[in-house]
Amino acid sequence: LKDWGLPDCILDNYAMLGLNEMFKWQNECLSLPGVLDGKNLIVSAPTSAGKTLIVEVLIAKRVLGTHRKAILVFPFVSLAREKMFHLRRLFDGTGVTVDGYMGGLSPPGGFSSVDIAICTIEKANNIINKLIEEKSTEQIAMLVVDELHMIGDDGRGYLLELLLTKIRLLCFEASCLCQVIGLSATITNLDLFSIWLDGVVFQTNFRPVPLARYIKVGKEIFDENFIKQRDFEPQVTFMVNKEDDDDITALCYETTRNNHSVLMFCPTKKWCENLANQISKNFQQLNISTTEKHQGRASVLEQLKRSPAGLDPLLCSSIPYGVAFHHAGLTTEERDVLESGFRQGHLLILVATSTLSSGVNLPARRVIIRTPTFHRAVLQQRVYEQMTGRAGRKGESDTGESILICRSNERNQAKILASSIIPSVESCLVGKLQQKSTVRMERAILEVCSQIKTYPFIKVYIFIFILIACCLLSSNTPLKLLDDIIHTCVDWLVSNEFIYVQQYEQESQPESKKVAATQFGRASLFSSLPTDHSLQVLADLQVASRAFALDSELHIVYQITPLNVINDWALDWSRYLSIYENLSSSHQRVAVLIGIDEGVLTRMSLGGGRARVSNKLQQRITIHKRFYAALILHDILQEVPFNNICDKYDCNRGMVQALQQSAASFAGRMVTAFCHELVWWCMELLFNEFQSRLLFGVQRELLDLTRIPLLNNKRARGLYEAGLTTCKLVADAKTSYVESILRNACKFQSKRQLYGDNAWDVEDRRNLHVIKVVGSSEGLTESEAAVAIIAHAK
Repeated sequence: LKDWGLPDCILDNYAMLGLNEMFKWQNECLSLPGVLDGKNLIVSAPTSAGKTLIVEVLIAKRVLGTHRKAILVFPFVSLAREKMFHLRRLFDGTGVTVDGYMGGLSPPGGFSSVDIAICTIEKANNIINKLIEEKSTEQIAMLVVDELHMIGDDGRGYLLELLLTKIRLLCFEASCLCQVIGLSATITNLDLFSIWLDGVVFQTNFRPVPLARYIKVGKEIFDENFIKQRDFEPQVTFMVNKEDDDDITALCYETTRNNHSVLMFCPTKKWCENLANQISKNFQQLNISTTEKHQGRASVLEQLKRSPAGLDPLLCSSIPYGVAFHHAGLTTEERDVLESGFRQGHLLILVATSTLSSGVNLPARRVIIRTPTFHRAVLQQRVYEQMTGRAGRKGESDTGESILICRSNERNQAKILASSIIPSVESCLVGKLQQKSTVRMERAILEVCSQIKTYPFIKVYIFIFILIACCLLSSNTPLKLLDDIIHTCVDWLVSNEFIYVQQYEQESQPESKKVAATQFGRASLFSSLPTDHSLQVLADLQVASRAFALDSELHIVYQITPLNVINDWALDWSRYLSIYENLSSSHQRVAVLIGIDEGVLTRMSLGGGRARVSNKLQQRITIHKRFYAALILHDILQEVPFNNICDKYDCNRGMVQALQQSAASFAGRMVTAFCHELVWWCMELLFNEFQSRLLFGVQRELLDLTRIPLLNNKRARGLYEAGLTTCKLVADAKTSYVESILRNACKFQSKRQLYGDNAWDVEDRRNLHVIKVVGSSEGLTESEAAVAIIAHAK
């Protein structure tokens, strides 16, 4: 590492992480011609091979050497958060500012205050659009895209493709000298990416820890070629029972008895919970001593108790045996605590849904895939590669292994999975059916029209065509079809007032036509709303502006509730009808203004939604579902406890928090920005503060306190009720006073020795790290947290 000219403070930070040497392939990659001078680079290497180090070295040299900025793009908020905290530690002492744009988070000082910006795809696209608008793209020295294969994702891939295409075109025009780095473990058509991004490719199959992939059918264990390796013999025979006929607990015990970790993937949240519960009960029967893990697990339990959602009963019973589950039904805080517990070795078995394979970096000695069939289809090869790639942890074990569990009737699915090749990544701009007009293509053309202002129409057409031609789209779409698609999309954008075309009377030639985005088009673009959603939001806001009910916050909350946000929820319509009938008069007035019909609720509660419904009724059902989500969000803003909300609305806390985070983003990044571009100042003022309030789930008076990083809604409310109502008052408070407030926020825990306690139990209670710090593997005691809170307030 020291040979690459990195500052001493970065080398010291690497040393603290236990990293002093590079792998041979990393040296070879950095030595490719032009890479250190800004040549674009695509790196394909297995999970855990060390792709991240390549990026970190290049970022350090580019940012410190050019005094320009780097943007890192990640597909998921969890990955972005993890990387933001890691880079903050790595660049500590360099004077480089690392901050994030993800979910509801954005730097207080804006992009100008950041040297390294960690972003999700949507946020990165917004930043680039703003820089193009301000003609300041020269600020960017480097754009890094992790999980580059996400370009093929049906939902968000087109945005990533547009983002990279814009950077390529800017570099082609010499208005931006930006190095593009793409990382992936699962791209097969690297040559196409090399041409598209004009970059060099480095590909390796190196893994620091060897990985062996196995398939278990009954008692037989095979390799990937279905050559039998051994018969599995459970080391603890009494663990085999009717509920564990696939030897899951025995497979876990075989690994954990040597203090190694197991990561297990299941198709559904319920399966994860049931399996974690079953394994912990079997471990309980073993009567294994957990003394050496006792304090760490007690700390995990206490941190969960103090999280906004409280301690889940199933986790309460499984964590003492080192077992937990992880899925979207848990809150971010709960998942953060469990991930830290797993990394530190307090938890040895984590049962998770498939999203964990790409969401966060949690390697384990053994990965178990519970079935080859996920969501009624054979597991995708790319997902299988990501899951198995989690096996093996450098520095903790000399090997990694994955085991795919199959029933005898699933043997063929396993063979397909083991032998199939990862498909090529293809453009998603047009869609699978190559429709003449799609939301994705409309967005692409709208971006072009917005950015090039009033160029002659014929030049816009050429510009668009160049954009498409340099996209991956050109590799699998005929040029004649592209021509038809562009004409269709432009006509649709004009007819729906996203763009307008001018032609002066004295100029009759086609070249005299000029095109530009309307205010509405710019509002759609800078709010990141898809074109179809923009039309819906515009219609809703226009109707609401003529009759806003302001005797409660519910009508405002409805307008900032994302469209279709709970369409996938299985609503209990009878419960919904009961909630509606018990609404206050002010809330019922809002319901009437929005278009809520008690007749629709009654029909749905009697099973009216089971039969085929008309498009008109489906639209009304969507409005009713959105109002249901607005009622949940309104309760969140009134600081109703998560568990009470879950009981009232029949949903899990992960669903509630996902709704909360989605609404916070929708309120700030979308609706408020939408109103700003339309110059609807009154509407913008109504929505302005709701992003922060939704993000923290607080009433208005707590907004100032939520600026302190360690405070959640419970702790902020505790400080407020104790008289510390502003950051200034907290900054001036005594540490002992803040500590007492934090201590009283949870139930009493005696530090004396109680009947039945041993000395170990007492010491545990005295030393528990009970307050979780986001981004840190360790928690804080109340005393440590009080010091940190006051420091942040200052």
